[in-house]
Amino acid sequence: KKLKRTFESEIIKLLPYRGTAHLGSFKRADLAHSGSTPTEVKKLSKKIAQNPSTDKHTFSSTTMASTGRRRRRLPKQQEPQGSFLEHSQSALEARAQERVLSDVRAAVRSVETSRPFTPADSARGLFGTSASRPRTGSASSRKLGERPPSAFPMGRKQFLESLPEKEDLRRPETSNSRRLAPLASEEEESSRRVTPRPPSGTPRTGSGRRMPSTDASSSESRSATSQRKMPRPPSQQKSADGRVRSTSPQGRFGSAQGTDARKWQALEPVLTQLSADLSEEEALEHLTHIESVLGGKSLYSGEMNSELIKAISKLTDIASPLLKVKVAKLTYMITSKRMLKSVCKTVFQLTRSEKNDKLLQDERVPELLASILDTASIEAEAEGLIYVCGSVKNMSNSSECQNHFVELGILASLKRHLAHLVTLMSDGTGKAMPPKVMPLLVQLTAALRNLAVNPKHLSDFVQLDIITELGRMLKLASDDKDVVLNTLRVLSKVTLTWEGRDSLYLCEGIMETFISLALKYGARKHLLVRLYFVLGNLTANDEESRHRLFGASNQGQDILDALDAAITEFLASQAVVEKQSDQAAESSRKHTVSDTEDLVVKLVRVVANLAISAELGFDLAASPVVARLRDLLAIPHLLLHHEDLALNTAGCINNISYYNSDENVLLTDREALAVVLSPMLLSNNMAVVVEVGRVFGNISQEKSVRDHLVARRVDELLVVLLEHPNREVVFTVCGILMNLMGDVDQRHVLAKDDKAGVDALIEVVATCAGHDWQLAGMACKVLWNYLENLVVGGDDLLEIEQADDLVELLEGLQVLEQQPLEQEGLEQYQGEFLPVAKHLIAHLQAYLAEYDASVGDADCDDGDAGAQS
Repeated sequence: KKLKRTFESEIIKLLPYRGTAHLGSFKRADLAHSGSTPTEVKKLSKKIAQNPSTDKHTFSSTTMASTGRRRRRLPKQQEPQGSFLEHSQSALEARAQERVLSDVRAAVRSVETSRPFTPADSARGLFGTSASRPRTGSASSRKLGERPPSAFPMGRKQFLESLPEKEDLRRPETSNSRRLAPLASEEEESSRRVTPRPPSGTPRTGSGRRMPSTDASSSESRSATSQRKMPRPPSQQKSADGRVRSTSPQGRFGSAQGTDARKWQALEPVLTQLSADLSEEEALEHLTHIESVLGGKSLYSGEMNSELIKAISKLTDIASPLLKVKVAKLTYMITSKRMLKSVCKTVFQLTRSEKNDKLLQDERVPELLASILDTASIEAEAEGLIYVCGSVKNMSNSSECQNHFVELGILASLKRHLAHLVTLMSDGTGKAMPPKVMPLLVQLTAALRNLAVNPKHLSDFVQLDIITELGRMLKLASDDKDVVLNTLRVLSKVTLTWEGRDSLYLCEGIMETFISLALKYGARKHLLVRLYFVLGNLTANDEESRHRLFGASNQGQDILDALDAAITEFLASQAVVEKQSDQAAESSRKHTVSDTEDLVVKLVRVVANLAISAELGFDLAASPVVARLRDLLAIPHLLLHHEDLALNTAGCINNISYYNSDENVLLTDREALAVVLSPMLLSNNMAVVVEVGRVFGNISQEKSVRDHLVARRVDELLVVLLEHPNREVVFTVCGILMNLMGDVDQRHVLAKDDKAGVDALIEVVATCAGHDWQLAGMACKVLWNYLENLVVGGDDLLEIEQADDLVELLEGLQVLEQQPLEQEGLEQYQGEFLPVAKHLIAHLQAYLAEYDASVGDADCDDGDAGAQS
């Protein structure tokens, strides 16, 4: 309420305008805007830098767009659109208070910064370097589950490690493809049972164990039996009618065995030829034959399937990615999920090389991975799922693969497993968790991280409720730094959209979780950078989030303490660098302080966003930590090497300096703040110029600051910037000039160079009329303050031609036919522009009338003198 009363009392003052010029209602400009500085600004900056002692009145009008001595041609007025009389004045008055408050809120704005960069993992491993993994047997390892390796051999021996028993490889027979044999009686069944005998010459012990034999015959027998033989199909013979009949006891009872027999006869000659000595072409030809015989279905016999897998696994010893992926796919078709670990490890090993990406796409490996994710369970296939998620992570580095994975429904499968993991971790019943849950969570979040890179997929994250699950999981898995880091990387992307931020808001205690993580991982800057970037996104546009974060962080003290420590470390590193002048020191500086500097930037942004709230802003402004923001602006080569830091720091100072109170530590020495800010107005980055200009709009209410701007010749630069194409730059400059023109002794600023500043302001009014009444009104307020003491015979403030142009322009803008199209424009016209324009017209008309009268009197005097002569 105090702010509102102060604002209203200032804005209704007509003469002079000061103190609230910079509080106009405007939209936030994109900080990525890279509008170039006009040639005039570059020339002026260079001249000031080369000769700072040059007299401030010596610049010629060659740098200006007009001289002010000619009759200006006014731009053509826009066609009338609508009528002002259609809107009631009472409605405008009713909305006046709301507009005033919105103007106050617009003075402090959210600050933007770049998203933290995550380089691609060239090694494409599971868990990065071995140094980051918990040691086997350690408490962390026991708690999280021992992590499987990223690099491993994958030949025939390793491939067959997960080969199940033969019975487990049987393919179930459907009711339509099998016949049941007649049941035998108990006597017949008993007579068929034969007690097994040990081989001759091999004695057994009393316990039934076979004793080793030392004679040569038994050795030869063991050698012969050790040779693996292919299972033979059921024996067949021709009947009298020429039909082939099976002599197997069960061959005539079911078609499954007959199908296996026919397929095995076609497979056996090929299987016997498979070996690691084959060429790639020969091996591919044999695999193609096997695939055609099987027809996409495994055999019914578990023994045959087992021998088939053992035979094709020999090809994994051939160094051919194409062979390996075909063997993996064929094995998965034969065994389904029974050899999932071997299949997934083979695929993961292939995805570690970027040159295999095209091959894997051509072989439809993404479809294979999607199928496994859709059907596998965490309890039974956790380790296989680790390599599946790792494969998705490795293959999703390109936008093409990311799109393909999303189209296959990978996100829905990952969300299902994520939700199940969250349920398992939050289960308070004391049930034992499945093994390798945490390593799986690392790979799952890493896959989500890559799929979140593409902005058009972020809506899928929201619709599938993945963000909420990640928020819940972040609290449960806070002890695993890799899970936390991957999750923060996902959230740093999804919170760039308002839908993503809204989803994260729904997570109970999310702000407390973030602060807890910040305190726990205070030494890991790469993690903290992403954490504070997420917090900056959450607090950019939501008042409730600002209050929740402020409360969760011990009334903001935890964040301020982190900022204080980061600034101390950053300034210390800069001091070391400045003492070293060799090239090695320069390269070292860029490498060692990047994380620290990035952390400072993200923390400054969070503080700036918190300061948007009036209730929080006064408390933040009273903290001694914010005074250190001035130290950041004083570091050498700030705009050259630390542009993002300069931009965010200026934005934070802008928000903090808005709160004009005795406790505001930034405003205790406004002149010192002006000293470090003035050079930044010469930046080529117009976003920096805008932010610095807004700070000067706040602090230029003090006379010493205004005197400093003129002494440092900043006023000349401000006049040049009136012609800048960036609306934000012009608006900010008008706010500073309005405060300057409140001082009678500073009004010569606009009178320099044949009153070029006056010409520039008239041009602003003419250009903005009809579509930006707020900026037009701001330019009129500057002219109002400037022309306050305009009298005939007084200071030479205005040319008669300029006065005529300005009156003609303003009178044309008063007519009812010159109307804004939208309601917002109507409010700005009648609230920001029209009252000031009417006053200027009356003041200028009185001046012109006095001038005409004085000219007439002078002519009469000349006539009388001539007559007398």
